[in-house]
Amino acid sequence: MYKVKPRIYFLIETKKREFDSRIYFATKAAASGFSVVIAKKSAIFDRRKDLQRGLIIFKSIGDKNVESLKEYKKLGYMIGAVDEEGMMFFNEKHYCESRYIKNLNLVDVFFCWGKKEYNAIINSYPEFKDKVFITGNQRIDVLKKKINEKYIQRSKVIKKKHGDFILFASMFTMANHKMADSDNKNLANIIDGFVKRGWSRDSDFIKLHEDYINFQKENMKLSIEFIKQFPNKFPNKKLIIRPHPNEKVEIWFELAKNLKNVEVVFDDESTSSWIAACNFIITSNCTTSIESFMLNKKSINLINKSYEKNQFLAPKLVSKNIFNLEDLNKTVENFNPVFDEIEKDNINIELSKIIYNCSDKICSAENMIKIINNKIENYKESNKDKFKNIFNFYLFQTYYLIRYYYRKFFTKQDKVLVALITQKLKKIYSWEIKNTANSYLSSLQINQNSLKIKEIYPQIFKIENKL
Repeated sequence: MYKVKPRIYFLIETKKREFDSRIYFATKAAASGFSVVIAKKSAIFDRRKDLQRGLIIFKSIGDKNVESLKEYKKLGYMIGAVDEEGMMFFNEKHYCESRYIKNLNLVDVFFCWGKKEYNAIINSYPEFKDKVFITGNQRIDVLKKKINEKYIQRSKVIKKKHGDFILFASMFTMANHKMADSDNKNLANIIDGFVKRGWSRDSDFIKLHEDYINFQKENMKLSIEFIKQFPNKFPNKKLIIRPHPNEKVEIWFELAKNLKNVEVVFDDESTSSWIAACNFIITSNCTTSIESFMLNKKSINLINKSYEKNQFLAPKLVSKNIFNLEDLNKTVENFNPVFDEIEKDNINIELSKIIYNCSDKICSAENMIKIINNKIENYKESNKDKFKNIFNFYLFQTYYLIRYYYRKFFTKQDKVLVALITQKLKKIYSWEIKNTANSYLSSLQINQNSLKIKEIYPQIFKIENKL
């Protein structure tokens, strides 16, 4: 029996995308006897010496995380990792090169989306076989019928406000990156960044990414032309554009401002709620098509046919794939987003190789918890969190506030970078953790009063079973 509950830290970098799945995992893990802490990466790192040692789960093992990984190891933490983009890669070689798989030397346990990702790692690095596991991902768990009531309820609010609409979810994070001044500069910056990290300009890796950027540019051109034509082609339909958080959203607002039945929405709502509310979704080589599939709604995948090597497999499996404007307009006119049973079963067979937990019978959170139970060490009483009294809590809160305004007014910061970071990770509140956790507890038929949620440091939240 543990003297203190074994601790798991699950980091958040993009709130809109990761929050719900992290809370779902925390709910399941807390019910299994773990103490789970949810916070943004920087908040945990700031308090790394004061917190109870445990398993800290990163969302990637890229080169930017190497120093943090080493620091946590030195302090006695176990290291776990998932790859949030683990279902989206071009080939096995590309996966290993872009993910810095050699950094698994610093990791104790790695959780894969599915067999495709697992094989990409193990075929090149068989020495890591004992620390890599196929579990699936909680971003899929929370979309399943038994669990997705939060999105269904939120979709009713959206539907009441906006009525019937088609959703266009942009995914042009390289062609329209928030930090780029122009298309040419964007391409040059990305390629220069890869070269600085060690790739030769004439390598296959660079060529692949040059093609991917051009692929996104062509997809974006198709999309913009479709949107421009939309009021004339479909005067009785409504289109809502929802930009990707890493894009320059101003482009979409400017595009839509004179189009009478086209609207841009850029909010903190989960994309899944918008998908549940819409008639159907149009996207381009994007994971939102997977979300739509899990919510039992077929999507349209608009892609340029010329760049086959840059097309992700999962979106193509679950969507109606369209390659030109003429076919898109014909499809939108009478599109039926409903899957028949045989069609969905056939898709699930292929999709399960990429996403292990796409079936209702498999829960990725349970898979991860079983593996963690076999891996995590028994931590001693001396490893409890330090400085837990109320005076220190408000002292830290005041410190963060002063630091924020000092950096804002007295230091030189990249304003675009700051805006991007702020856009990706909004402030987390205790009430939204409680509401989300309670929705999952209700779906799982667990007593809603069984969990204790506490902000132990500013923006660092602990979730535990009361027992």
